[in-house]
Amino acid sequence: MVIKDLDDLCMGCMSINKTASVCPECGFDKNTPPSAFVLPYQTILNKKFLIGRVLGKGGFGITYLAWDLVLQTAVAIKEYMPSTLVGRENKRLAIVAHSPEDQTEFEYGLKQFLQEARTLAQFSHANVVRVREFFPANNTAYLVMDYYRGVSLQQFLQQKNQKLTEEEALKIMLPVLNGLGQVHKKGFLHRDIKPDNIYLVDKEHPVLLDFGAARSAFSQKSLSLSVILTPGFAPFEQYLSRSHFTPSTDIYSVAATIYYMVSGVKPHEATARLQNDPMKHLEVLEPGLSPQFTKSIMLALEVYPEKRPQTIEEFEKQLTEKAAAPPPPFVMPHAPAYKPAHKAAPPPPSSLESAGLQLDLAPLDNTYQGAGSGKYETYYCPHCQTKNLIREGKTFADVKCIKCRRSPNEKTKKRLPLVTSLKIGAVILVLLVAYRFITSEVLTNPTVQSLVGPLLSDSGGNSPAPYYNPPETVRPSAPPTRVGQLLPPVEGLPRVAPQFAITACEGKSVHDKCVANSPRRTLAGICEEVRGRLACIPSGPDH
Repeated sequence: MVIKDLDDLCMGCMSINKTASVCPECGFDKNTPPSAFVLPYQTILNKKFLIGRVLGKGGFGITYLAWDLVLQTAVAIKEYMPSTLVGRENKRLAIVAHSPEDQTEFEYGLKQFLQEARTLAQFSHANVVRVREFFPANNTAYLVMDYYRGVSLQQFLQQKNQKLTEEEALKIMLPVLNGLGQVHKKGFLHRDIKPDNIYLVDKEHPVLLDFGAARSAFSQKSLSLSVILTPGFAPFEQYLSRSHFTPSTDIYSVAATIYYMVSGVKPHEATARLQNDPMKHLEVLEPGLSPQFTKSIMLALEVYPEKRPQTIEEFEKQLTEKAAAPPPPFVMPHAPAYKPAHKAAPPPPSSLESAGLQLDLAPLDNTYQGAGSGKYETYYCPHCQTKNLIREGKTFADVKCIKCRRSPNEKTKKRLPLVTSLKIGAVILVLLVAYRFITSEVLTNPTVQSLVGPLLSDSGGNSPAPYYNPPETVRPSAPPTRVGQLLPPVEGLPRVAPQFAITACEGKSVHDKCVANSPRRTLAGICEEVRGRLACIPSGPDH
């Protein structure tokens, strides 16, 4: 299509519209003035590109629909214009920085923009928008790309008004991953992958757009130049001004896009997932998806970059990898059934029957032939119940089971069931704990000893029998004692005194008379030393 009069060209779709103010093709109204922030309609750039309507805006620039006056075809032109740093005054084409500091940052970003344009123009991929050329103008730079007629993935999902299947999502995103891998090999990241930046030509051929926002993976200078994100599709590290970005940054965005495609639910913002992650697992939202697919998506959506796949190839392999099918079960070959023409005489007893072993033998098959000569019969191993073959004429001493490698002649050791063994062990453990408790806690308790002590008294009924009978030893004569002095333990006295006996001798001296109130009765006695303390000992015949 050759355009002779530029006034006949619709600025909304670059088709011919000579009369109507509203284009019958796209519905664009040529009487609607553009925003003061964007280039006016029919502005000519680089002496060959006629500017039309705005296709989209982002944090780094504006994308216009344009007409190539030389090739007579529609193109898309990306203008580098970070709105946080620069602006455009009314009725002026050139852009102006907001401050000297913004001018410095803008010049750095402009240099990076042109360098990336040179890099992206060096390769061509069917699923990545092609960069035709680039040029500086109006104190900034412009990137000329192919213009595709179609709909964005976001518009496609809204028109379809239903979630995509796993196969449909992979059909769209696998080609995008392949193209994105080529970009990563050049050392660049896209960093703004989302449904709006994936274009579907003829509703089936995906193209990754908006590479004007691509940033080098090796240079981050400022907050305004490095923060490019769309909430829900941007990973956590893109919220940081001084973060290190890797291919896992783009992998997160791709996984978030697929999550949205198959579930219809936009992922939660990455900053809200640091603690008590509210995002539901994909297998909960869509149980019909394959486990490997949902596992791969959720792994790529990990908040921390080091937990995600680190390369496009690794992520693509996880997405398309199928779970290994279990091997088919082994089937024992069976020989055809033997049907004799006449009634045959009963066969003589086999060597297995003569062995006298009580085994579960299968019927003898006289027609089965093995690798060598001779007939075979089958038996079941008494140890593992595996079906085996044995050549006729052989004994059980000559064969071993194909599974457990044991001879049928070996005696089978009956083992206790696991549950029975656990029960016996538990009973023994309880008995040991009870014995330990009785000997260490109950028998040494003063209250128990006060109850048991009178029962252990001798036939006289007055003097309690000692709890221990230590061996007789020759004790040296003790020096004379003073009033209130504690004496060494006397042989025959109890080694442990109950509390009521100790209480009865408080404030008394050795050999003083005392009265102890036991739980059963009142006992009269004298104070004696028991284990370093004075205790009331009932009086005996010697006292």
